[in-house]
Amino acid sequence: ENLLLQRRAEAAERQAQEERIRISQEIHDGAAQSAFMLSLGLETCRDMAERDAPQLLDRLKALHAESKQALWELRYPINLGPLFEGRGLAQILADHLANFRAITSIPTHLSVTGEETELPLVTKQRLFAVAHNALTNAYKYARATEVKVELACDDETLELSIGDNGVGMDTAELASSSGHGIRNMRRMAQEMGWSLEITSAPGKGTTVRIALPLSGGAP
Repeated sequence: ENLLLQRRAEAAERQAQEERIRISQEIHDGAAQSAFMLSLGLETCRDMAERDAPQLLDRLKALHAESKQALWELRYPINLGPLFEGRGLAQILADHLANFRAITSIPTHLSVTGEETELPLVTKQRLFAVAHNALTNAYKYARATEVKVELACDDETLELSIGDNGVGMDTAELASSSGHGIRNMRRMAQEMGWSLEITSAPGKGTTVRIALPLSGGAP
């Protein structure tokens, strides 16, 4: 009976993963394509308004920014699909950063050192979520012009850091921040038992660094 229950649970998990992959593909083929075309159309209208109708320019700039933000947020569920298919974290991050550059025009750099350890799916998903939240903050709030992501692996530890050169914030503001992105990163790190460090200073950018032990098996 226990074996039967285990097999049913495994089958249910496979079906759930297949459904997640299907949803990510549907978003990519549907809503994401529509958001991309909307962004292009608004960019064209913005350029036209700048020449012929200055009074519309501010409104179109705001709408264009919102469309780019929506397009970026759609990349998270889309890029989860390959993660559930078994792609490594380094490749997932490289693809996500390519999307980030294309949408935001912010230069990014990815550095990977060491050989990536085989990680449980939930670990890769949470690390990817932390990276996405940090990138979102760099784009939406920090006004960054450059982002650097580093993934370092050895036999005992995995470290992931996302740093930007944006406006930053002072220590007191960082400690008391209840922003959605920072709150989510702290919650995920606490749930997974990871070490999370966020460093920032006015005019010095912000760096999110997360570390997890691998000895005895990744969490």
